[in-house]
Amino acid sequence: MIGPLAGCIRRIRGQMQARPLATDTALAVALALLSLPDLVKSGITWTTVLLHALLIAPIVWRRRWPSGVFCCLSAVAFASWLVDVRTETAGASLLVALYTVGRRQPWINAFLAAAVMEVGAALATQRWGQNADHPTAVVFVLMSGTVVAALVLGIYVRTRGAYLASLRDRAERAERERDQLARLAVVEERARIAREMHDIIAHNLSVLIALVDGAASAQERAPHQAARAMTLAAEAGRKVLSEMRGLLDVTRAETGEAEFHPQPGLEDLDALFDEVRAAGLPVTVETAGRQAPVPPSAGLAVYRVVQESLTNVLKHAGTGAVAHVRLDFTPESLKITVTDTGRTTAGTVAHTDPAVPGGHGLAGMRERMTVHEGVLHAGPRVGGGWQVHACLPLRQRPFGAS
Repeated sequence: MIGPLAGCIRRIRGQMQARPLATDTALAVALALLSLPDLVKSGITWTTVLLHALLIAPIVWRRRWPSGVFCCLSAVAFASWLVDVRTETAGASLLVALYTVGRRQPWINAFLAAAVMEVGAALATQRWGQNADHPTAVVFVLMSGTVVAALVLGIYVRTRGAYLASLRDRAERAERERDQLARLAVVEERARIAREMHDIIAHNLSVLIALVDGAASAQERAPHQAARAMTLAAEAGRKVLSEMRGLLDVTRAETGEAEFHPQPGLEDLDALFDEVRAAGLPVTVETAGRQAPVPPSAGLAVYRVVQESLTNVLKHAGTGAVAHVRLDFTPESLKITVTDTGRTTAGTVAHTDPAVPGGHGLAGMRERMTVHEGVLHAGPRVGGGWQVHACLPLRQRPFGAS
């Protein structure tokens, strides 16, 4: 029962707020009907009819001009006091006008209006209080109480409306921020998937192309080597297909439906070196220091940096190039250095320079290092070749440190 009644009240309130002029017109008509007994009691003359009309009609515009309507009603009420015509309509209309001023006008206007009504209450008590059933002081206190009640009610409704408006604004702002964070998360996830796809496709296809080229050149003079190269090429193709399928399954499947595969890390570097060697690129590996525990996400970043660096050597260094990978472990950091003896060409720079359109390799490696507060530098070596050097911190900074 309470639920439907509350819903009905909300609908009525919504209709009243949507049609303020019609609502105030209905209020003026109600005041006019309620003032009929008072009008008959005071005697139907042109003076009383005019005063009653002037005390009711301005209520229609109380929301548009709150202070103006209150001043007009106060002037009419003072005129009725001057001509000694007592009307209950004056008190009701002025209370409605005072409530409206407190509801819609600044505090100073509301308190000035209340002060004017207190003066009017004092004048009315002084002239007509002696004829009342209660002592004059009691009459004045009752009239002052209604003035204060109208003022407090108007201020309360205004304050509550402002509070509710602030809550709505805060909720809308929070919803917008949530949508922005969701969009940023989508963009970040797309960038992560793009980096993964770039690393997977660029490396494996480079290895695949190198193996197929080697098999084609050795087909007649060394059929067994050509067959071995084609077998390795098929394995590389199946591997890239499997990795791509796993990555796309994660993006398409609902939560809990995707088949999750472990991401590569430091323990998979040996397999990566074997792949690159099988593709025809000699790779030497050097490790210094005692290997410290590396988080899986940091291990993936190291793996992708080495993978991208060796892929660039396969694609751009030319025939006869040799790659060297060095891993320096310290208690504070892991340093990765990948060098090659190939030629440094414009193609190499275009592939690794993020300022050149289409070159995303170096940008992706730097992003991976930046995520883990690391740094990466790449450029031509003195005397020829290319070098990629990255430093990855292994110790997390204390919370709140700058």
